[in-house]
Amino acid sequence: MLSELAGQDGRVIVVIDDLHELNSPDALTELSRLLTSLPGNGHAILATRHDPSWACTSCAWQASYPRFGRRTCAFPSVRPANCSMPRVSRCPTTARRGCTSGTEGWAAGLRLAALSLAGHPDPERFVTEFSGSDRTVAEYLVAEMLERQPGDVQDLLLRTCPLDRVNGELADRLTGRAGSERILLELEDANAFVVSLDPGRTWFRYHQPVRRPAPAGAAPQVARPGADAAPAAAEWFSGHGQAADAIRHTQAAGDWPDAARLLADHSFGLTMAGQAQTVHALLRAFPRGADYPELALVHAGRNLARGHLDEAAAHLAVAEAHAEAASADRRRRLRVAVASLKLSLATRRGHLAGVTEQARLLDSPVTGQSDEDIALGSDLRAVALMNLGTVEASLGLADAERHLHEGAALARKIGRPYLEVRCLAQLGFAAQVRPFATTRRRCREAIALAERHGWGAEWIIAPALITLAAAMAWTGEFDEGERWLERTERTLGADTGPDMGLLVDMVRGMLLAGRGDHQKALEQFSAAERRQSQLAGPHALASQVTGWVLAMQARLGMRAEARATIAALPDDRGRLW
Repeated sequence: MLSELAGQDGRVIVVIDDLHELNSPDALTELSRLLTSLPGNGHAILATRHDPSWACTSCAWQASYPRFGRRTCAFPSVRPANCSMPRVSRCPTTARRGCTSGTEGWAAGLRLAALSLAGHPDPERFVTEFSGSDRTVAEYLVAEMLERQPGDVQDLLLRTCPLDRVNGELADRLTGRAGSERILLELEDANAFVVSLDPGRTWFRYHQPVRRPAPAGAAPQVARPGADAAPAAAEWFSGHGQAADAIRHTQAAGDWPDAARLLADHSFGLTMAGQAQTVHALLRAFPRGADYPELALVHAGRNLARGHLDEAAAHLAVAEAHAEAASADRRRRLRVAVASLKLSLATRRGHLAGVTEQARLLDSPVTGQSDEDIALGSDLRAVALMNLGTVEASLGLADAERHLHEGAALARKIGRPYLEVRCLAQLGFAAQVRPFATTRRRCREAIALAERHGWGAEWIIAPALITLAAAMAWTGEFDEGERWLERTERTLGADTGPDMGLLVDMVRGMLLAGRGDHQKALEQFSAAERRQSQLAGPHALASQVTGWVLAMQARLGMRAEARATIAALPDDRGRLW
């Protein structure tokens, strides 16, 4: 071959396919000689199903050769220019994306999708729904992948492929024998549709096409892969303290009552660990109309996060009654969750008496001999400090900063960054009586910590965002203030609670007033006053809101309205004006 190549003009490419089949030492030596002796116009392409372990991997030539793995070779999208799959490429963008994601860019799977499209009466619907479950794809997987594997590998794949993720220990549990981690590592090395999820290669997942059901008529062990995987995996995850995965697999097993019980038991802990979005996703996974009393607690938390305070109170009443009727081993955990949500509800309503009543747990925290009891007690104490400081800040009380500092310090000590962020976000608002530089610094610290943990777009950071927007408005940096206000509104989403709504209306009014739009500013300040009327007590900024209303009325020449506003104030506030 080298002799023939030496006489060739122009570019020459040598392709060596199925390299993984080549095991002869003599042949490998000759291949190494061929590759190192190619003429200047010669190029080589080596195709293999797994990383080669043969002798010439140590050759110096390999250091200069580019390597293209599975991720590189996967199609990121199917564009109209991909003329090898014209029927796919002509479909709308969203349909093509669905086809690509369903196969994870697997070239053979995409090609099979294109073949299946031939003669299909509704190509667009087919591509939209295509997820690797088409008979053609499934039969190819069975023939090309499963039937080529040894029996122990087939058994492992079939028993574990329905799971979102699997490690060696869990796979051993599902197969009933040891050695699964070695098989998983070998499958990934062979690019056999297994992907490691962490740098240490301890957790794995399967490609989407592998997790699809096998074709009708396949052998029973192939047609019903992993029939018992979900309940067994749920038991394993629960025993290893991974509540979210345990709940998810309990739902996959169709055991909805037990899934509701697990979610109620662990919703407080998951939320304190910063997994509020996970809790909401697990809640949405229940069948529509599912009415389990355990879920009242979770619904209460979701309504609180959205600012639907009356609905939250109604669900809390149901959850509290259910907690008292629960078994002794569950009662304490449920009481902690109920107490936490009642604290948050009282805080969002600005009800200091209600917060103080619940915060009595500070003097007698929920602690016991077990590590779980101690952890729950520490969590609840940090929550109580956070809520107490929050409502004190909203009322302009002096102890707010102290309680929030204590809450942040405790959250840091017990490893609860979610609680720490919430305390720091409120500290920015509590620092409004201090210089603007202090307020800005505290807000930015809270935002930076939230972003490090991936919570920069969640509602918990809204107090810091809106306080920063207000500081910008006071110093005349209106464009910057507008950007922070818009980010606040994005994090709040559908939150209609009066506490945050008052702040948003007020800052929006300040920005409008600063730009000279006094009529619209008056409308915003009037909206803030209506929000104030929905709170249990006077907000710390109530006088500022009134002052802005009066200022805008004066600017607009509305003297009679301004006098009427003053006359309607209580005596203690009316005398100020």
